[in-house]
Amino acid sequence: YVHAMVLLFSEVEADNAGIAIERLLGGSGGRSALDTRETWESLVMLSADNARDWPEDVDNHLLHGMCLAEVGRHAEAAAAYRRGLALDPSDKHLQALLRQAQEALRR
Repeated sequence: YVHAMVLLFSEVEADNAGIAIERLLGGSGGRSALDTRETWESLVMLSADNARDWPEDVDNHLLHGMCLAEVGRHAEAAAAYRRGLALDPSDKHLQALLRQAQEALRR
């Protein structure tokens, strides 16, 4: 799990968060270490720790939101994206993810 988070963080630093998630999920239809809900819940906890320990880092809120959204916790994901947007209101990726989380909540 730690390796998966390191990979995810390194991709986000290179502005490739979507690619990182796809790679960790094993591409289209493939199995990977992140196929299980338990693994995603572990990543939710790890990303929450990072967002708490380094709250000034926009990417920590982005990743935490993405992990929350993956397990269907869209209200919490939206809150994480809002925390990131409070730090960088111009972040288009966070804006798009917030819209997705809000749409998921309306369903």
